[in-house]
Amino acid sequence: MLRQLIYPGFAAAGLLIAGEAMAQTATPAFDVIIKGGSIVDGSGGTPYSADIGVVGGHIAQIGTLDPSSGKTVINATGQLVSPGFINIHSHAQTNAVATAASALLQGVTTELVNSDGGMTGPADDVTAGLQMFSNDGLAVNVAPFVGFNAVWASVVGAEDRRPTSEEIGRMQTIVSSGMKAGAWGVSSGLDYKPGYYAKTSEVIDIVKPSAPYRAIFTNHDRFAPPNFSSLEGIAETLEVGQKAGLIPVVTHMKLWAKEQGRAGEAIDMLRRSTASGHYAVGDVYPYVFAQSGPAGLLLPGWSVDGGREKMLERFKDPAMRARIAKETEEQLVARVGGPEGLYLTQEKRYLPAAMQEMNAPAGETIIRLLEKGDVRTLFTFGSEDDVNAFYRYPDTVMACDCGATTTTRTHPRNYGAFARFLGEYTRNRKLFPWQEAIRRMTALPASTIGMVDRGLLAPGMVADIVVFDPDTITDRSTIEKPSLLATGISTVLVSGTLAVSDGRVTGEQGGRALLRGQDMPSRPMAVGKAGRWSLGAISLNSGGREGAIKVDADLRQNAGNAGADGKLSITGSGWSITANSFGPVQSADGWVSFSAWGVASNGRAMPLIITLDRKMAGIAKNKVAVTIRSDEASWTTTVPTRQIRGF
Repeated sequence: MLRQLIYPGFAAAGLLIAGEAMAQTATPAFDVIIKGGSIVDGSGGTPYSADIGVVGGHIAQIGTLDPSSGKTVINATGQLVSPGFINIHSHAQTNAVATAASALLQGVTTELVNSDGGMTGPADDVTAGLQMFSNDGLAVNVAPFVGFNAVWASVVGAEDRRPTSEEIGRMQTIVSSGMKAGAWGVSSGLDYKPGYYAKTSEVIDIVKPSAPYRAIFTNHDRFAPPNFSSLEGIAETLEVGQKAGLIPVVTHMKLWAKEQGRAGEAIDMLRRSTASGHYAVGDVYPYVFAQSGPAGLLLPGWSVDGGREKMLERFKDPAMRARIAKETEEQLVARVGGPEGLYLTQEKRYLPAAMQEMNAPAGETIIRLLEKGDVRTLFTFGSEDDVNAFYRYPDTVMACDCGATTTTRTHPRNYGAFARFLGEYTRNRKLFPWQEAIRRMTALPASTIGMVDRGLLAPGMVADIVVFDPDTITDRSTIEKPSLLATGISTVLVSGTLAVSDGRVTGEQGGRALLRGQDMPSRPMAVGKAGRWSLGAISLNSGGREGAIKVDADLRQNAGNAGADGKLSITGSGWSITANSFGPVQSADGWVSFSAWGVASNGRAMPLIITLDRKMAGIAKNKVAVTIRSDEASWTTTVPTRQIRGF
């Protein structure tokens, strides 16, 4: 554990300023210099040539740097330098994040776990689940959602029944406590049992307590009889988000076989929601086949009511078995077009081969496979034209529906999705320029979930950084060989730690368990919006003998997405911190945030994140919450709105 340096006035206010490894002079000897690359900073702005200097896990300076001032110098000539990729929909395995080779070699530095409504650990304890990920150390960052399906199962169970009002209250309490503990939103998988059994109105009631946290509701859309409609599922996701007061995210957005070619209609639904005042987002992976199990997505809901043992009992009843087989085949056709669209990953063959071997129709064959045990399958569902259309929508995030894994018989996205997005969809198909592709994996997902210190390359930001060759980055994983690692990424830093060097995983563990703060709202991405923000000198009573802390800021956003200019000073009794190097201003309704690299009066340097927030829960209408963050510590006070100009 690094020794923490505490400035007297901040000590009483609870703000720890910097770790010893971060303490540097005003002209620091950088821990790492990334030299000669083309910077794609995450904002969507034009790439530019510059060096990046890293100190103690954060970006200290961007410009022309003397390589002799760096302890480690990385030659990025001819390569692109971007923020680390944020996987907004992760199924990372607890036994894989300690090394995370499958993720790091795609450029992923942050995994948002508990997707599709699941939870690692107890449904009512977000931090216990994070500890399960962290037990052997973290090579990547891990950030949790609250999983709706897990919450429902913990209270209602696996049966298809209506919860009592008392049970609704218990589930609301679990959701609220998870958000209070630092979860980044509520995830659900209403296509999966037992969440499938919840009515839309019940979902809204249960997740509504998370609204004060200004978070997201992300959902694997329900695809249910009688209509078997992806568009209806998308509409339900948007409805829950709107009525619960959350930003809806249509996760791994897709149109199953029945509705192929109607991507324009799906996109219009998101566009109309945003235009009506309810911002909506989609995330998409770059494949036209999905991975799941037939018990979850093909068998009728009534047949798995009560869990696996009840399902097996129903298989033994001839009449029920025939009905299950018939309804399973209806789902199979609606989702993937027929048996030829289902691939059995353990057996490495398509369903028709198993049907031929068993001399049985599709539904009966699936039942026999499930009687033997768990079955994992790939569902070939979509069209490339739909995927292309989804990606062209500006509020679509690149997410892989994967995560750090050591599993070898799996969907190839686990080893190749982000590299495929860059190599195939960006370089080869030219759907968008590099800066737009990077934005979809960095600043856009960061804004969507509420992060303030990642997603951009700027002074004061966490040094999660990826260096890759745009000419060679590619995925190699296939359906037949899904665990081939991606190529083209030469360097990855996680919190300034060299996680990938010369294209090889180092084994270093710079990852952290990330929790959300009150000053981190989910929001539409707005970076570099022209304007000037000024915080007049305010006195903040620290409660200590050293007296008040004074904060003064005057910031002018440069044209485009470049950083801001101005000044920031924080002054206590006998000490001060000043900053003259800033990242671009991020803004939303009633909220502004910017990063800075500060230097104290004793010559020590540190990252700073400042947010001004008049929409934080509990803040009076005539007040603004001012939050100062340095590394993992934060400190918040409120000031009258009149003291902040341009806000």
